[in-house]
Amino acid sequence: EVILPQTIGDVTISDMENALFKGHTEIKSVIIPEGYEVISREAFKDCTSLERVEIASSLTEIAAYAFDGCTALGDITLPSSTVAVGAYAFRNTNTSVDGATFICKGNAVFDTWALAESGFKTVQFLGNCDLSIDAVLGYAKVENLTIGEGTEVLGSNFASTDFGETTPLTVSLP
Repeated sequence: EVILPQTIGDVTISDMENALFKGHTEIKSVIIPEGYEVISREAFKDCTSLERVEIASSLTEIAAYAFDGCTALGDITLPSSTVAVGAYAFRNTNTSVDGATFICKGNAVFDTWALAESGFKTVQFLGNCDLSIDAVLGYAKVENLTIGEGTEVLGSNFASTDFGETTPLTVSLP
């Protein structure tokens, strides 16, 4: 288990170095404590044993590729403070987990392919999310999709699945 520090000496920590834990296949669990605002680019990319991430309510941004390739990652809940999810942030995640859920409670802007090729079965955009960028859910394995009241724009190829698989999709709208 990795627990990120809130302070080092007298310095308060609010983000981390790019690719800080990239490729560390021994990591199974991460706790991101209060005070952290950003999960950096490629922070946990290809951490193939990472199963659980506990995210503090202070988080505002998940940078590009942050969890790309975390094939064992389970359920994810982004707090209401989250305003940005970078390109490919959760691509190729939880592909070995059955029934994982992704929930965004915030008013986040999702960048290109943010959840693409993921194994999330249930995805809930509960805040006023901006899903106008292409292929937010491209090639994802979503079966249950909830789109919150304030979400108005879906980009082209929002949930494209033209790779040959056919998965029944249940969509809940306000």
